[in-house]
Amino acid sequence: MIYGDAEEGKLLTMQPVNMIWFTGSSSTGRKIAAVAGNKQIKTVLEMGGSNPAIILEGEEINHNMIEKLYKGRFTNCGQVCDAIKRVLVHHSLLEEVVEKLSHRIEKIKIGDPTNRDIELGPLVSMQQLKILESQVNDALEKGATLVTGGKWLQELSGAYYAPTILTHIKKNMRVWQEEVFGPVLSIVAFENDGEAIQLANDTEYGLGAAIFSKDIIRARKIASEIDAGCIDINNGSHWQPGTPFGGYKASGMGREHGRHGFQELCQIKVVAEG
Repeated sequence: MIYGDAEEGKLLTMQPVNMIWFTGSSSTGRKIAAVAGNKQIKTVLEMGGSNPAIILEGEEINHNMIEKLYKGRFTNCGQVCDAIKRVLVHHSLLEEVVEKLSHRIEKIKIGDPTNRDIELGPLVSMQQLKILESQVNDALEKGATLVTGGKWLQELSGAYYAPTILTHIKKNMRVWQEEVFGPVLSIVAFENDGEAIQLANDTEYGLGAAIFSKDIIRARKIASEIDAGCIDINNGSHWQPGTPFGGYKASGMGREHGRHGFQELCQIKVVAEG
């Protein structure tokens, strides 16, 4: 095992290896893919994400759904590649979803993550906090509505950022165009299934997604049209021991875990005897 930063990682990719397996940012993943292409070796890349959660009309916005959305966005202070980063909700349910989610996150206990009672700790660095601040400020300057949060919690002496909900999101905002790696959630209304699918796919990423619908056939139809590697419907969870994990587009290539993950580590060889 070798500990280090980008320089050590760069040196490792130059070694005489048969494969590179990388987890990290999309920008670094692209550089690794270029190196692997020149060396003609395999890669598995697990990179960023901007997962949508779609809530169709007629759904009951109950405690279980709110908790799934809350955990899907704010676990590990939102610093999870596979986190829910955008909630797309039918316009008839928008106010209810915003009200119940904001009520939930305003109860979050924030502080030292070594304390078992704490739900939300700090960001990984002050640099990440600055990035998050600039993304939120960009959205507010372009007309987004701040429902709750939206500030650095300086009284906690660290890279603590208040859990945040934004609405009235436009496509020219950084919170829509970029991966938001922190406790900030954008909520966007849609009119019909076609618009929901278009919004879900309107990103360079394609790691995961979630769909909430009483109509399982309808949910499956929508899932088939979303560009993402792992999609949960209602209470389903793709985090199972044998389930492959990976994404489309800038979220990576190849799969981890399960049979498909093992196959990525193999070379297929045929020996034919006459």
